[in-house]
Amino acid sequence: MVAVLAAVGAALWTGAPALDQHLSPLWLMPEDSWVEKPASRITLTLTGADMQLLQPLAKKIRSLLAPFDGQVRATEQDSPSLKIELVATVPPPAVLPLHELAKETVDRYQDSIALAFRPARVRSVVRRHTSRPAHLPSRASSETAATRDIRRRQDVLAKSIRQAAADHSRLMTARRQYRHPDELLKNDPEARELKQKLVDLEMTLAEVIDQYTPAHPRTRQIQSDIAAVRSALDRRVTVAEQEEQLRYERQQTDLLNRKRLLDRDEKKLRRAPTPAEPAHTEESEPPAPAVSESAAGSAPAIVMEWLVAEASMRELKTVKKLNIPNVAIVITALLSLSLLVGYALGVFGFSSASPRAMSATPPSGGPPVSLAKSPPVSPVASDLPAAGENPPTAPVSRPPARIRSPLPAVPPPAPPEPEKVLDEKDIPGRNWRSLQNLPAVEKRLYTVFAPTSPSADLFTQMADPLLSSIPAASVSPIVAVSSVRSGAGVSVFAANLAVSLAARRPVVLVDLHPTAPILHEFFSMKPSELDSVSPAPWKQTMVATPIDQLSLLPMFYPHTEKETRDLKLKKRLPAFAKELPAGSLILIDIAPISRSDLFEDVAEVCDVFLLMLGPDPTLASAKSPLKQLSKAMGKKPILRITRTADDMPDALRSNPPAAYEFAARPS
Repeated sequence: MVAVLAAVGAALWTGAPALDQHLSPLWLMPEDSWVEKPASRITLTLTGADMQLLQPLAKKIRSLLAPFDGQVRATEQDSPSLKIELVATVPPPAVLPLHELAKETVDRYQDSIALAFRPARVRSVVRRHTSRPAHLPSRASSETAATRDIRRRQDVLAKSIRQAAADHSRLMTARRQYRHPDELLKNDPEARELKQKLVDLEMTLAEVIDQYTPAHPRTRQIQSDIAAVRSALDRRVTVAEQEEQLRYERQQTDLLNRKRLLDRDEKKLRRAPTPAEPAHTEESEPPAPAVSESAAGSAPAIVMEWLVAEASMRELKTVKKLNIPNVAIVITALLSLSLLVGYALGVFGFSSASPRAMSATPPSGGPPVSLAKSPPVSPVASDLPAAGENPPTAPVSRPPARIRSPLPAVPPPAPPEPEKVLDEKDIPGRNWRSLQNLPAVEKRLYTVFAPTSPSADLFTQMADPLLSSIPAASVSPIVAVSSVRSGAGVSVFAANLAVSLAARRPVVLVDLHPTAPILHEFFSMKPSELDSVSPAPWKQTMVATPIDQLSLLPMFYPHTEKETRDLKLKKRLPAFAKELPAGSLILIDIAPISRSDLFEDVAEVCDVFLLMLGPDPTLASAKSPLKQLSKAMGKKPILRITRTADDMPDALRSNPPAAYEFAARPS
């Protein structure tokens, strides 16, 4: 017995990790949380007299800093100087070793280029002027042939320079035509893997949004993963473009150096001595090509500046917590299984009992008495015991088993009644536009990344009719956009409409969607502490976007109804409209009217309200919010935009601007 118990204990001790790995998901649930961690922002500046010498050193420094943070940005100035900025994600103790490595790299590079700038020895070859034989060509004819050869080489070199510039321009134009070109994805395995991962995450996000709400934690987590993958993919595209630009610059520098040498040889031929000059002449050997003409035989100085600033970063940390529902289900299942096993063992033991096994021996040592069931026998006179004899033991009989009646059949539950829908007359406003399902495009900005597509023309055609429907007395009109239910694409519609309106007048796009604020992601803005819910004035919180005449009043994180209710929009919106320049327009993205009460305050002060209806019929549960909207708007126009279930049959012809970057500019 002891040996069996020891073997069982050893087996449990050995298989405990594997058992815990398979059974821990039953009662443990992972939960993601953001943790603030200290970090350092490192700014390294390299200054020198020659940009060709600084670029290889900058490449070495970037390879040194890249393992710690992939967001290394290099900026070339006309000083000339090269500036490398690193948004550090390393702990502060790692800053000092990085500084020592960078300094050692600069010193080694300085020593290596000092050898290249040693002054070359010029050897003079003195030759005597002798009479030229008659069969040799004259000096004038040989100089003319040399000049023609140099000019021919100059023409070939100029043609090569123009051809390289044309090839580079054609390649960069083809790469900017699409943000993620197929040529880059084909040659870069990491970029191809990131693109596939991005497509999978977007499909998962669509399924999660259909099943849950946009404010669900799972939805926010997938959106964060999509933003991280897009950022990594954009960094791969930027690195590829920088490498192509550096290759082109090195090629141009090499061609220009060769052209400079040809020009110098041509000048030497022009200044060559004539036969009337003295007989003794000097000619030097061709000088070795120097690294830089401005060096003049001395190595240029390279100055390194190192600045460190304190910062903080948010890191996603996963913690496992007890899953109470699963634990209850597991305990209930174990109890049910134990009861079922006990019941089965009891039934099996009762059925295997035999009449012999059920016989009993009386305590006086008499014959065994059978406990099996026997038919009843009526007593007779001969069977009665005589006087002085022990009466015989009567047979023990079992009561008959009870047979349970079958349970009555349970009827299936009745299907739920379908919810009533509203008629068109119960929905306030008038039909204005019809919007089809739009195809996928980068950052969902059709007016920027696909300006020549029919999808962009749809928003462009809405701008002028919308401006004409605004009352003429409004100095800075306010236009609100909302929907009856979530998932109608209000944020995408508001962002594209704002870009179209910005081509005609200044526009301020306001994000008042507390459950899913995503307008800042369209313009690649990083979250900060100041947003539309912060107590700071909106004039200071407003941020300029990369689009001309378009500003954004962002909301970076979800907020509760109480926080948004404290904004007092009835007073704050008119005051903010008076602070803007005359002719500006305020476009507000509001949460669905069935999920928030902000639309009432905005409807009382806005001039036009755009109401989006989904392809599904409007349910009767939205009748009360629609009545409140109609009462708040009064006689002001309400324009209805109907989403159809059909897809827009157009092919996107993306043609983004050449130097377009999603970086927030200071207001």
